[in-house]
Amino acid sequence: MSNQPCDIYDESIVLDLAKQHERTPAQIILRYLIQRGIGVLPKSSNPERLKENINIFDFNLTKCDMESMKMLEKGRRIFSFGFLKEHPQYPFTDTT
Repeated sequence: MSNQPCDIYDESIVLDLAKQHERTPAQIILRYLIQRGIGVLPKSSNPERLKENINIFDFNLTKCDMESMKMLEKGRRIFSFGFLKEHPQYPFTDTT
C-alpha cells in the first residue's frame, strides 16, 4: 500500500458517473461505499454539503457503475494521517 494519498474526487470515472447521475463526486463515492456495505461517516459543517451527504439514498449505482468504481481501488489512502506521524502507535510506517 502506498503512503501517497489520492484525490479520488478528480478521477474521470467518478466525474463521469457524477455527471451521468446528476450528483456530486462526493455523493458517488459515498453511494459506492454504502452499496458495498461499508459504513461511512461523512463530516461537514457546510449546510449544503450536509444535504448532499444525506441525499445518497434516492439513487443506486448500476452493476456496471460499481465495476467501474472498483477499478479505482489501488491500495491508496485517501487521507494520509500525516499529523499523527509522531504518535507512538502511528500504524503507517512503510516507506513506499
